[in-house]
Amino acid sequence: TSNSPTVLGQSTAFTATISAGSNVTYTWGFGDGGTGIGATISHTYTVAGSYTATVTATNSLGSVQAQTVVTVTNAAPIASSGDDQSVTVNAAVTLNGSGSSDPDGHTPLTYGWTQTGGTAVTLSDATAISPTFTAPGSPEALTFSLTVTDSKGLASAPNPVVVNVGDIAITDLNATNDSPTVLGQSTAF
Repeated sequence: TSNSPTVLGQSTAFTATISAGSNVTYTWGFGDGGTGIGATISHTYTVAGSYTATVTATNSLGSVQAQTVVTVTNAAPIASSGDDQSVTVNAAVTLNGSGSSDPDGHTPLTYGWTQTGGTAVTLSDATAISPTFTAPGSPEALTFSLTVTDSKGLASAPNPVVVNVGDIAITDLNATNDSPTVLGQSTAF
């Protein structure tokens, strides 16, 4: 038997039992090319998938075999590109992938940001957890997508984020002129 399913990178424990027999040795083939000896043994698989492990029990009177199926899992990481943002034209903007995670704990994660819409901007580092850029000088919606990859090479589904760029509000409007002026001459405003 085994403690399968196990997570990729974690040890799978195997146990061979017999109802009768003496001076028995147990030889394992783990289904991935690895082998081991012992009634209780463990093995770590390097690739997710389904394997058939075979144990051979041997003594001076012969050998018998049994098999157990092992499932090794690797769940995809989860990309989190942060909340949508509203910024003003020409503002410094920071994207935020810090909420990304891997359910199996296969860290560190690697980050991949791509711009998917709007006027092209230059990210400070498209592989950073929180890249920065300068918003364009005109109001519009910019869209980005984040994909993260776990330390075992499995990538997440892309996660989008929208950065809405708006004008800066008008404040403190003042009006002045150079009056008094003489009738018939222009007044400057």
